[in-house]
Amino acid sequence: MIQLKHKQQKLQQHTAALQTQKQEILARHKLLEIQQNDLISQSKQIHNLNHRLKEITGFISQEGKKAFYATFEGVQKINKNMDEIFNIGHLFTNELKLINSTSHQIETVSKQAKHLAIQAAIVAGHSNSELGGFSHITNEIGKLVNETSQAGRQMNLVANNLMMKISELNNLAETGKQTAQSLVENNQRSEITLDELEKLIQQPNLDRAAVNLPPVTPGSKGTDISQENLYQDKNTVNNYKEKFEEKNTDISELQMQILNNKKDKEKLIQQIRSTLNKKKIDI
Repeated sequence: MIQLKHKQQKLQQHTAALQTQKQEILARHKLLEIQQNDLISQSKQIHNLNHRLKEITGFISQEGKKAFYATFEGVQKINKNMDEIFNIGHLFTNELKLINSTSHQIETVSKQAKHLAIQAAIVAGHSNSELGGFSHITNEIGKLVNETSQAGRQMNLVANNLMMKISELNNLAETGKQTAQSLVENNQRSEITLDELEKLIQQPNLDRAAVNLPPVTPGSKGTDISQENLYQDKNTVNNYKEKFEEKNTDISELQMQILNNKKDKEKLIQQIRSTLNKKKIDI
């Protein structure tokens, strides 16, 4: 009887121990379920994060390609315009040499006309002299007038050519300014894209602890390099704009000088003709 009670007590103890072990197993199983759910949740977060990173990478790649091609085309166009301006500058040199030569020719003709006019006055003053010499002087004066007129027409032709070239330079400079402005706008869009990307990466709902991602701060190296490149591009484009504005100013001044030179030459020709006509009337 005593042995039976002893066995019953041991059986109860084993049963209690089994119950305790069962409770521990259930608790561990529940803990494993909780950990499994956490792992599933973290896996979903990682999947969503990877998906968003892929979208961000694709967006950056697309915007970067657009900015690159736009910048490349803009630089090519600016280089082409600068080559055109350089070539037109050489044409200006030749045209200005021709203007200088024509100016010297007009000056020489004017001196000869003045000398012949004085001779004509001297011949006319001697009433007893024969008029044959006077007729010769008159013919020479007529030739000089024709040469002066021809030189004036040549000056007008050169001035008109220069005006056309100046108009081309103005158009090229305007195109260059528009291209530079387009580059500035593209750089501004790239800068805005980087700012939006930085805000998107810094959003709280991106669980960096789940994947141990380092935070991206405004002072991070990559952002600083991108910002520095953008500032360098903007400074380069602003330099292009300043050069084109200076070129526009120089072109406008050259245009005014040519107009004034043209007016002065026409005025000189009119004075020569007026002097010759006056001498003929006096004679």
